[in-house]
Amino acid sequence: MYLQQFLFYLWEEKVSEFSIDTVDEIELRILQSSQNEFLNLWDSLTLNQKKTLKLILLTGGREMFYANALQFHRFPPSAPEAPLVPSGRQ
Repeated sequence: MYLQQFLFYLWEEKVSEFSIDTVDEIELRILQSSQNEFLNLWDSLTLNQKKTLKLILLTGGREMFYANALQFHRFPPSAPEAPLVPSGRQ
């Protein structure tokens, strides 16, 4: 869906060459127009799912299951095993 939307906005530009600024502007338009959808998704996550996403973001997805990283983000001992996608939204 987002790829189709991105390509539509790119097509609307009607220029023969695109800069990285054009791509950034289109990306920002898509993010802004979908803000409510993203907020609804975020609100539907459990506390441990939110913590897991923050942990992925802050560690860059590396070494995130080390004890010190889990303790720093206040995870209970087995918390990251919870699925990131709420049931019924796969």
